Amino acid sequence: MKWMVCEMKNYTLGFVFDKKMQQVLLLHRIKPPYEMLLNGVGGKIQANENPQDAMIRELKEETNIALQENDKIIFLTQMMFFNGISLYVFYIVLDSDDIDYAKLEDTEEGVLAWYDIKENNLLDITNPWLAGDGNVPYFIYLSIKNEQDKLNYIE
Repeated sequence: MKWMVCEMKNYTLGFVFDKKMQQVLLLHRIKPPYEMLLNGVGGKIQANENPQDAMIRELKEETNIALQENDKIIFLTQMMFFNGISLYVFYIVLDSDDIDYAKLEDTEEGVLAWYDIKENNLLDITNPWLAGDGNVPYFIYLSIKNEQDKLNYIE
């Protein structure tokens, strides 16, 4: 049997949450892939860069958010696709009660905004405004569940 070996293209994808995990920062994309849909922020991992450092860099580049001492960045999962793409998914929890400090601006990729998870039905895999064929609601759900599980473990 011959194996097809291909060099992976490595990317990060991150979901930024407020301290209470009730709002998430999403990018309303204005160009492909996922044009006109909501997605997290992220991008290509550069040579000799690890996924977490790439996520931190992309977060700063795309949102102008520089992580503070008490903010959390958590690796959630890695997905590998048959087309040679590897996606490292993270979530970030900002410790500040004031999520507006990020001073969001439009980017080359689209428009950033905070979305209330419940009000915008962001856990519904059939939500037609979300990118990723059901993956975005799944990642948001896993992020929230992971934080809840940590709190339940501590109690």
